[in-house]
Amino acid sequence: MGAIVMGSKPFEIVAECELPGLPAGADITRISEKIEQARRARPDVARAVVNPPAVYKEKRYVLQTRLVVWAEDASRALQAAQELLADAGLVCRTILPSARALTAAEVPPPA
Repeated sequence: MGAIVMGSKPFEIVAECELPGLPAGADITRISEKIEQARRARPDVARAVVNPPAVYKEKRYVLQTRLVVWAEDASRALQAAQELLADAGLVCRTILPSARALTAAEVPPPA
């Protein structure tokens, strides 16, 4: 689960996580802590950051989360991001690779 494979490269993944209602600052902090706790268990995820505030979109509040995943390809990076967010107890509306190209110099592989 989550091992970094030779030939891996960093991918930035953007997820929109659904929330049951308008979150307060403490709710966003709690969500960030859950994501960070799940990230620590996955050596292939170098970074996971929530981007407040939550926005109202299609009758739901969503909170954008950005993850940097080391993987062989985008589909494996997406799968790792989905698993991490599920481990954190979040339901995500969308999980997509960003168009941003990352280099190993910008995001060293997690130790």
